[in-house]
Parts: sequence; C-alpha cells; structure tokens
Amino acid sequence: VTASKADIRKLERQVGELASISLQMAKRVYNADEDEEIMPYEEGEDEIMDLADDKEEGESDENND
Repeated sequence: VTASKADIRKLERQVGELASISLQMAKRVYNADEDEEIMPYEEGEDEIMDLADDKEEGESDENND
C-alpha cells in the first residue's frame, strides 16, 4: 500500500479533527452535572459524519482509478 504526501496530510488533518472532537466531548462529560444527560454526538456529529463521508468518497475515487 502506498500513500501520497497529500493523502498523509489529509489523514493527519482528519486525526487532528477527531482528537479535537473527542476532547470537546470529554470536557462536556467532565463538567456536566450528575443529573445532566450528555448527548455526545450533539456537537461533533456533523464533523464525524463529514469525515466518514470524506473517507468513503476517497475509497470510491481510488476504486475508479
């Protein structure tokens, strides 16, 4: 398996974005009241779904080559 520098940079960006989302969720849980219901995907769901869509699009692009 080979990857271009652009592919590697894209993956690094996606990992950074996911780490940021995870940190935001962890902060919300840590700062939540005991009775507060946590909706973990409320803020990060769109970003996670966008990253998943990007991954699927990349795989179909590779299959079309």
